[in-house]
Amino acid sequence: MPESNRQGRRPWLSRGLGNKAKEEDVYTQWKQGQVTWKEFRDAACRYREKIHVAKAQLEFKLGRNVGKSKSFFKYIGRNKQYRNIVGPLQYGNGHLRNRDIGKAEVFNDFLASVFNTDDEPRGSQCPELEDHDCENDRIPTNPEIARDLLLQLDPYKSLGPDKIHPRILKRLAGVIAKSLSMILEQFCESGEVPADWKLANLVPVFQKGKKKDPGCYRPVSLISLPGKVVEKIILGGFEKNLKDHAVIGHSQHCFMRGKSYLSRLISFYDKVAHLAD
Repeated sequence: MPESNRQGRRPWLSRGLGNKAKEEDVYTQWKQGQVTWKEFRDAACRYREKIHVAKAQLEFKLGRNVGKSKSFFKYIGRNKQYRNIVGPLQYGNGHLRNRDIGKAEVFNDFLASVFNTDDEPRGSQCPELEDHDCENDRIPTNPEIARDLLLQLDPYKSLGPDKIHPRILKRLAGVIAKSLSMILEQFCESGEVPADWKLANLVPVFQKGKKKDPGCYRPVSLISLPGKVVEKIILGGFEKNLKDHAVIGHSQHCFMRGKSYLSRLISFYDKVAHLAD
């Protein structure tokens, strides 16, 4: 590892850790089919964990010597990142908003203008569905389901507005699963979702076009991780209900697990080729 890289933006990446990374780099072997995806993923997670430990040790050492040297402030200065990802935005009257509060108001007004508040679209009537006994169609509130979903969380995902780290949820899955099941059962009976789960950190991501146009940004929201786990439980209950009662046919591809527009296109192409033959 060159000395310039060690003293750059990643001073925790020591020579020994760099050599260890080369030993555990199985990406090429995975691409060549010599190792499985699980082996590659485990090796990447082990190396990432070592990087986190080395970074924590370096920051702890710098924190203890904060009054003795300037290394602490140099480290903070090098790693302080601030990117103004959103430039001036054009408002309805043609003026530009430069301040953060002004840009947030522009995005809020634009998203509110394109949001449909009608309960039922005009000119469309939903067909009447056959009613059946719904006593056995309740959403499952088994703590084991919540525990399995908590164990599947990626510990390196971003935090939501509640600032609960996914690593904590994963390590305390056995304790938190019962509480999540109780919350799910409670708001299924009351029909009210906890207010904290309605909050989200909204980040605008530029797509294409003019950067001054708020319509050229796609909103990406980070919501509460426990709320996302409960959403997966509800989704699993809906999918089981639709499958058991055969509500959706095999020709439906979009919004179905394991299917997409690509599978629909392949099916359509196969039918056209069969008719042509």
